[in-house]
Amino acid sequence: MCPERIRLASIRCTATIAALALLPSAVVAQRPAYRDASVPIERRITDLLSRMTLEEKVAQMMCLWDQKKLITDSSGHFNPARAPQWFRVGIGRIERPQDGHDARGEAEFVNAIQRWVRDSTRLGIPILFNEEALHGLAPDDIAKLTIAYEPIWAIGTGQVATPEQAQEAIGFVRALVGDRAKSAAEVVRVLYGGSVKAENAAELLLLPDVDGALVGGASLDPESFAAIVTAAAGA
Repeated sequence: MCPERIRLASIRCTATIAALALLPSAVVAQRPAYRDASVPIERRITDLLSRMTLEEKVAQMMCLWDQKKLITDSSGHFNPARAPQWFRVGIGRIERPQDGHDARGEAEFVNAIQRWVRDSTRLGIPILFNEEALHGLAPDDIAKLTIAYEPIWAIGTGQVATPEQAQEAIGFVRALVGDRAKSAAEVVRVLYGGSVKAENAAELLLLPDVDGALVGGASLDPESFAAIVTAAAGA
């Protein structure tokens, strides 16, 4: 081979190596900001929202619960072939993934769905999986819990449930516990929260299914909090 051809071959080889060395940086540069864990969370959220279509935003408000069979096969395993019909552009959350699964089966079910969403939807937004808080607990463990109920509309609003509303809601919570462990429902502590104040503490704490109060803003006022403690002692 003549010296000129050797020189040209060497130049091409060097150029190829240089181009390959640049590839990782180019790939990183093309990665969306919302997928880059090193980017501040505010910027990641802004970037993601700017990329989402209206259809994708609506999908994030949707939930799959008792219709999970629509995305599974006859054995209860995730079926990717059926998934596009139900969350082609993603979905916000899936409730109670443990339904029909043991602990290992639930983990495999969740992981399979997350991989599919990541790889097969345009933005690859992970799904939120909401599990029942009492799932997997033995009756003796449930009996040791303290559960607090607070109406969402009472958070930070100063509004409080009527005694009738509070009793109905907390009675419902206790009944749910009873569905898992009847003996635990009789002893588990259920608290009412939501604008509990010195003025309303006594009537709330005297309700048959209320075992205590989850106190928010009123706990910052020593006199008000002391009055609530006194009401609890007399309930």
